[in-house]
Amino acid sequence: MKSREDFLIETLKEIGCSISNRGFEYTKSAVLLVLKDKNVLNKITKYLYPEVAKLYINWGATASKIERSIRYTKDCVFSQPNIEYLKIFKGQASRRTGKVSNSVFIACIADYVERNYESECNKNI
Repeated sequence: MKSREDFLIETLKEIGCSISNRGFEYTKSAVLLVLKDKNVLNKITKYLYPEVAKLYINWGATASKIERSIRYTKDCVFSQPNIEYLKIFKGQASRRTGKVSNSVFIACIADYVERNYESECNKNI
């Protein structure tokens, strides 16, 4: 049975996140923190980004670099959209930009993983 983290990695790849950029790792870590405690979404700048930065201190990560990298990753996803997987964002995109905020991006992916992890694992048994 694959782990929740493996399912998350698979989901990130399928929506178009490039595994070769650091934003992929930062997004993955942010989503995993949200899966542990949804309340961190209310403190994304004051808590979530700094917590992710602590995980990657050896990469020279700071909260602002985490925010910027996640934004870049999100923008890449929305620039070459996989229409099937953009359903994850359920019409949350801004009418003006066609994109979602970082917090909505993270929250929607966490919600998708939470709702679909068990059923996907049961399919593969």
